[in-house]
Amino acid sequence: MADFAEITIDIMLRRTGNNEARIFDFGTGETECFYLAIEDNGKPVLVAKHQGETRRLAASETVPANKWARVRVEINGSAASIYIDAKQVAKKDFKFNPPAVFPGDATEGNFIACGRNKTGFFHGKMDYLRIYRKVHDVFSTLGEVPLPLTQIISKDSCELAQQLSADWQKRRGEKEAEIRSGKYGEMQTEIRQLNERQKTFLKTPKLAELEDRRRQTYRNRDRLHQGIREEFDSLPETKKAGQRLQELRENLKALTAKLEKSHPEVSKLEESVRQTQRSLDTARKLFTTERQTRRKDDFANVAKEITAAEKAIEDEKKRIEREKSKELGEIASRIEKLQQQSNDLWRETLSKAGLSRNPYGGMADVNRMQYQQNLEYHTTADWDERTREEISGKVTPTMKEWLLRVRGY
Repeated sequence: MADFAEITIDIMLRRTGNNEARIFDFGTGETECFYLAIEDNGKPVLVAKHQGETRRLAASETVPANKWARVRVEINGSAASIYIDAKQVAKKDFKFNPPAVFPGDATEGNFIACGRNKTGFFHGKMDYLRIYRKVHDVFSTLGEVPLPLTQIISKDSCELAQQLSADWQKRRGEKEAEIRSGKYGEMQTEIRQLNERQKTFLKTPKLAELEDRRRQTYRNRDRLHQGIREEFDSLPETKKAGQRLQELRENLKALTAKLEKSHPEVSKLEESVRQTQRSLDTARKLFTTERQTRRKDDFANVAKEITAAEKAIEDEKKRIEREKSKELGEIASRIEKLQQQSNDLWRETLSKAGLSRNPYGGMADVNRMQYQQNLEYHTTADWDERTREEISGKVTPTMKEWLLRVRGY
């Protein structure tokens, strides 16, 4: 399961002991293997043994104790790396090819959470150990492995998970209500009061007067547009076109109620309605453009008034902020501090109660179970040192490239 020319091994674990322990040990013997161990100082080390040679890569940092951590090992045949929580803590040239320790005539011995001699047992918990047959340039872009492929869901466990999830959600809701009624709620109330106090600094008579002036300039602009629309609508030809359009629509409605949609008269009348509407829209657009051009000075003056009003309001706000900079700064600082403290209180309280994250699948388990029921599972795999095609000399170029890439020889 680990005989790939390139390999990435991703582990989520929580170590509780300080003993030297092996996370995994893959190979066919004590002298033909590669393994990841955590030494008694907490630092992970990768060791590869092959044909009497031993290669070693030690990390510069420790795997955190008593908390979940993600450890990843990457080997590509020429170099190896170790990561802890997505941070690279070791890398160097590492001339080692994993398939080399899996000769076809040897019995494999792959171990997780202990060494092959039943020593170096890992003390703690493991959430998963995943093996990828490639070293990816940016591992984080792969995303999470689909759960349907890593956990089998039965009907009984699915129903139990839904009940447990509902119970967990209920406890979470009760705890959140308790948090809001205590110190956290007091902090949120103070934050709202401080936000309101900030707003009062901008509620000055002068600023209110400037905002009224701005609203009036927008109304002036709207009146110019409305005047053009009313002038167009009052034109004799506009009224005539509107009446014609209304008649056509009424005729179309009456005819549609009597005839099938496929009748030629219906289609012809519908086209007449569309053409009349398009003509009216085009005339309105041309008229509006002509009147705006004719009254461009009026529109330009209104635009200047709007710009001046906006600038006056902005200048007044800046003046207020300069005069009240100390008070505003103190309020902003207090709000930031309260937000940080309340967020920390929220997270810590839920964490201590074991309610940070719902560990039960609920409806997600239902979806996974339905998905799994449509999967085709294979329980055996035949993998020898050489394939039948190799023995018979019938390996195609495509298969040869695949063997070199996946198996390494």
